[in-house]
Amino acid sequence: MTEVTTLASGLGMGESARWHGNELWFADWMAGTISALDGDGNLRRVTAVPSFPISFDWLPDGRLTVVSGADGTVLLEVPHAGLVPVADLRGISEFPWNEIAVHPSGNIYVNGIGYDYAGEAQDNGVIALIRQDGSAQKVADGLAFPNGMLVSGDGATLVVAESNAGRLTSFRIRDDGGLDPDGVWAGVEGSAPDGICWDGNGGI
Repeated sequence: MTEVTTLASGLGMGESARWHGNELWFADWMAGTISALDGDGNLRRVTAVPSFPISFDWLPDGRLTVVSGADGTVLLEVPHAGLVPVADLRGISEFPWNEIAVHPSGNIYVNGIGYDYAGEAQDNGVIALIRQDGSAQKVADGLAFPNGMLVSGDGATLVVAESNAGRLTSFRIRDDGGLDPDGVWAGVEGSAPDGICWDGNGGI
């Protein structure tokens, strides 16, 4: 029987787990924080975030990028200044923003659910592209609650989990950062796919 060990407790709502720099990073949506846990069980709080949903990734130069979902702000780690706003997505969608994925070029993709979560589900989810100069534009829409999202290592493909459609949807990434629909990457009917990551062998 597999042994289960508790490494951390007392979390409000743990989300957005990421393995980075030999630590398990995660957000606590209720506490409004991002923390990291090392292999010895030592927990450190990295930063506070203004509002949830909270998702994060790293630029190629190692700086942390964070979605402060309810206020539609994307934050960037700046040395000696902490997290500072780099893009405001409320002009693209007034509804909560969710997951983030960084391209090897440094471009950033962020998805938003596109409707009031307390209301009836809709297929109005969007993906925004934030370029390195801070400009933002919508590059995909019509998604059924976009959730977990990732970019392939070669920078050619973006995959997003559509929680309300039971599928992983693929896009080809153009040289200019735009997205071209590439069909269903995998169907997971009867499920509501959320967080996703590559398994190191071409699978998700």
